[in-house]
Order: sequence, then structure tokens, then C-alpha cells
Amino acid sequence: MTNSHSSVTTESVVILTVARCETGFSHAVSALLDAGAKGSTVIEGRGLSSVLSNDFPVFAALSALLPPTVRSRVIVTVTTSTIAESFGRFIRQLPSDEQPIVAVLPISSLIGIGP
Repeated sequence: MTNSHSSVTTESVVILTVARCETGFSHAVSALLDAGAKGSTVIEGRGLSSVLSNDFPVFAALSALLPPTVRSRVIVTVTTSTIAESFGRFIRQLPSDEQPIVAVLPISSLIGIGP
């Protein structure tokens, strides 16, 4: 990665990981650390079905059509593509019911994180 106020090299990425269960979260954290990620931010979340049934009672019937995800955690990690590839290899080896959802996106500009 480059200076905190300049363009970022093409190898800089953000990994968005959505862990839908505690086991998936534990695996994701371990995999990020093992891959060499230096830091992440964890955001607590709720699934759409939970939001609909609890916060919008008029849509409660629709919540029955959605998966019953009540609580999830989103891990946001800014890192290199090499670390993201290593992380992805580990996640792909997990049983499907323990795999978090993972998206890796390129970063064109980054402010606030030093070299």
C-alpha cells in the first residue's frame, strides 16, 4: 500500500466478510490472521428477515420468505491482493454451512492509513 493521501497500487483490496454464524466468524478471523492481515473492523449486523419482522411489522409476512439469519458480523479488511488470495483459499476449504460470504474489491484511492 502507498501513502495515506495518494493513489493506491492495484494490489490493494478491501475484503468484505459476512459471517452468518459464530463458527464462520471464528474461521474468518483465524484465516485473516494466518494470511497476514494487519487489522480489520468488525461491524455487528442483523439479517433482513430480522429487520423486517422486528422493525417493520407490516412486512412481517415477507420475513418468512427470507433465510432466518438473525445476527451477523461484517469484517472489513484493507490489505493486499496476496493476503486476500490466501484468505480466500482457506475459506473455500470450509464446509459450506460454515463459510462466510466474502467479496474482494479493488481500491483505487485510500486516505487515513499509512504505509
